[in-house]
Amino acid sequence: NGVASNVLDDSNDTVFYAARLDFKPLAGLMVGASGGTSGGEGPFHLGRDRYGVHVKYDGPAELPIAFRAEYLEAKDESRNATSGAITALKRNGFYVTGMYTIAGVYRLAARYDQIDNNKDASNAKTKTFTGGFHYMIKGKNINLKADYYSIKQDGRAVNGALDESYSQFALAAQVAF
Repeated sequence: NGVASNVLDDSNDTVFYAARLDFKPLAGLMVGASGGTSGGEGPFHLGRDRYGVHVKYDGPAELPIAFRAEYLEAKDESRNATSGAITALKRNGFYVTGMYTIAGVYRLAARYDQIDNNKDASNAKTKTFTGGFHYMIKGKNINLKADYYSIKQDGRAVNGALDESYSQFALAAQVAF
């Protein structure tokens, strides 16, 4: 009857509950929190939890700056196929972004983000610094951009040799409709 991921069963009798709450204390500023949890999913009823906080600021035309930041915690339970023991994979991550718009069409941006894919392991972090230049042709609907990424991924090996850092450069176009 196949592997566990494609066997028909009626064990999906739990619900994932999620909520988000935002406050707008000042013009252009939004702060909030979000989260989600389940009492257990799948045939072994393993739990999932997500909790986060976020902030967003878009300055007025006289001060064309923008700021975004978010932090997230996650916990996923897993079951050892041999022993049946249940363990929890704990992760977290955050990002911080700053943007400055010139003449309403050119945007400079910088971003730093970090994710820890296993808080109990020493080499599970990925850190990325991004710098970008965007040309917004039709407001925010058509955007040409050049982005540079500097990435450090702990424990990353290339052809058997430790090589934790690399860079990328991307040219892209975005169209919103």
